[in-house]
Amino acid sequence: MNITERIIIAMIVMIFLLTPAGASSGKSISNPAMAYCISMGYRYEVRKDAKGDEYGTCIFPDGTECDAWDFLKGKAGRPFSYCAKKGYSIETKKINKGTYQEECAECVSSTGFDESKTPAWKTLKPGQLKKRIRMLTLMKMRGEPLILEKTSVKPQQSEAIPTTVFFSKAMKSAPVSLDWRNVDDHSYIAPVRDQGNCGSCYAFGATAAAEGSYNVATGSFDENRADFSESYIMWCLGDLSQYRQHFSGCNGADWDYAELAALTEEGTFLENYFPYTISDPGSCPLSWDPPVIFYEWGRISCGDVEAMKTAIATYGTIDVAVYVSSSFSNYNSGIFTDNYTSCNSNPCYSNNGTNHAVSLVGWGHDNTAGDYWILRNSWGSSWGESGYMRIGVNSARVSCEATYLAYEPGPPAANFTCNSSNACVESTVKFYDASIGNPTAWTWTFTPWTITFVNGTNSNSKNPEVQLEEGVYTVSLTAENIHGSDTITKTDTISVVTGQTVRLEMAFDDYPQETFFTLADVSRGSFSSGLTNYSEDFCLSDGNYTFTIGDSYGDGICCNYGYGHYSLKNLSTGETIKESSGAFDTEESVEFCIGCPQCKTASNREHARDGRAYYDENGSSGKGYYAVGSDQYLGATAKVIIQLKEDPQGYFIEGRCSEFPIQTTANNRDHKRAGRAYKAKGSGGYGYYAVGSNRFMGKSGRTQTGLTETSLNYYVLN
Repeated sequence: MNITERIIIAMIVMIFLLTPAGASSGKSISNPAMAYCISMGYRYEVRKDAKGDEYGTCIFPDGTECDAWDFLKGKAGRPFSYCAKKGYSIETKKINKGTYQEECAECVSSTGFDESKTPAWKTLKPGQLKKRIRMLTLMKMRGEPLILEKTSVKPQQSEAIPTTVFFSKAMKSAPVSLDWRNVDDHSYIAPVRDQGNCGSCYAFGATAAAEGSYNVATGSFDENRADFSESYIMWCLGDLSQYRQHFSGCNGADWDYAELAALTEEGTFLENYFPYTISDPGSCPLSWDPPVIFYEWGRISCGDVEAMKTAIATYGTIDVAVYVSSSFSNYNSGIFTDNYTSCNSNPCYSNNGTNHAVSLVGWGHDNTAGDYWILRNSWGSSWGESGYMRIGVNSARVSCEATYLAYEPGPPAANFTCNSSNACVESTVKFYDASIGNPTAWTWTFTPWTITFVNGTNSNSKNPEVQLEEGVYTVSLTAENIHGSDTITKTDTISVVTGQTVRLEMAFDDYPQETFFTLADVSRGSFSSGLTNYSEDFCLSDGNYTFTIGDSYGDGICCNYGYGHYSLKNLSTGETIKESSGAFDTEESVEFCIGCPQCKTASNREHARDGRAYYDENGSSGKGYYAVGSDQYLGATAKVIIQLKEDPQGYFIEGRCSEFPIQTTANNRDHKRAGRAYKAKGSGGYGYYAVGSNRFMGKSGRTQTGLTETSLNYYVLN
């Protein structure tokens, strides 16, 4: 994002103004910790821990930072808090609610809060002064409330999505507990996510249900778990005419669960094809592989706890809605309970007073609190119990609006990637199976078949490695499982040419989405938020190249918000072209040459600048001047430079020969030092002669005809 967009975001006043318990709000709650951070004018960033769970960080103007939930609760970043800005101290209040614990921030005044200055404080009696007030309460009383709910879409009644499937089955004997995060030491649940500054909870609830249903049905767990795209639901499906009145982007969703209907009608794709973004990308890719389409979706009878358990056991994860109160938001640990346990209407899903979509991944039992659900939120891993909540089976109206998705296993959806689309002859190209649906066998086909499998792989390997001859290749993969097979063919997948392999390795700062680069005819940018490292190989034929890296915000990739860096290396020669700390502003560039003859670096700067000779005290013919490139001895004084015969492709530029010198208009300098002429007795008598052509330039050396200067101030001929 540019600086204007950042200022706008920093100025957004996000308010914690929850819809009354009986109101119709839809599903549109954003992350409270994020809302507080940016409402205070600070930068919010989503990061990933070693397990892949996302968490929010609030970054302050002096460069310090802390966990966003710790900041909201007053546990960290206190000098930057709302309380501190208003002249108060801040403390964290821990509240024991019996079966669970809350944490919240309190503003503390040694003299008390004067209610006469804030007439809206109707809770105080005249003359009464409180010395401690919850920070969010104070913000509301001061007319600066924190709004979490986004504007929800409001569909026409006639456009409601029909619901014909109701799930009311119950297991004859349900187990005491089930947790799909750990079944036989395997996890079927994707890492915890952070929805950030967006009313997209509906997309996270639907995606969690899709992932659980798919993973359980196909037996996909741990590193093979499917991770589907929330953005595809928000920006692609939400833009279709039949759905846009029910859900859209960051504007939330209604209670018709059209997002689940869309997954059974249109399907979805993996997260890595469409990474999460809270900004409308403007378009959706059209050339993807077939989507994953679900068999059916349905509702679970209102308040039917046993049917909900059966659905979780059958489908892995279910999509539910809850009512988020301040206690829900402040939840820290334990088994959450509240008084919002009854459904408002019949049918209960028509207007039940919920405002936030989440998912349930299991259940358990506590001797004191009784049965509880294991609730997966989308507020990052530092909320609650590592991003989860144990919640009473009827609390927060969690059982009033429960839904499920069903996936029927079938043949895999074949797909693959490779580590380079442009490779050099004799280099190794690695192909990676990216099929979904748990394939058990693979068949690779290359057209033309001018390849050699290497490193113990073959045409039936899951991830083969090949060396290819020069040409353009079409690659096909057939993936199979017990339900059948699927084939994908990618035309002109890879171009193999003669050249040298140059590798770019890059570590991002905290905002990879701001980084872009260009090299040859390749442009990359808009990297996914949360991406930490990037590597790509390029096969470059002989010639001059410019690599340019930039940052759209203008602060480089180091060192204001993280410590990024990059390197550019020629793997064919072992040469390091550029090693950079990443501390640039808007952009920086490096020019380099592939296939150019290497020249010895000149040690005598006067002659190094003319690009024709260098001085060597220990040369083969003794102390004196030698021709650049050929190393021919030119004499002790270099007056015989007129005799130099050099390859026309050997121009000396900063320690290397360039076949394609970059030229600019020459300025008027002393001809000897500028390297455009030499002084000698030649065909035109004693005077100045042009370097290379030996053309007589006059006795005074003022003529400059036909000479140009490179961008590095070394002079070459046109």
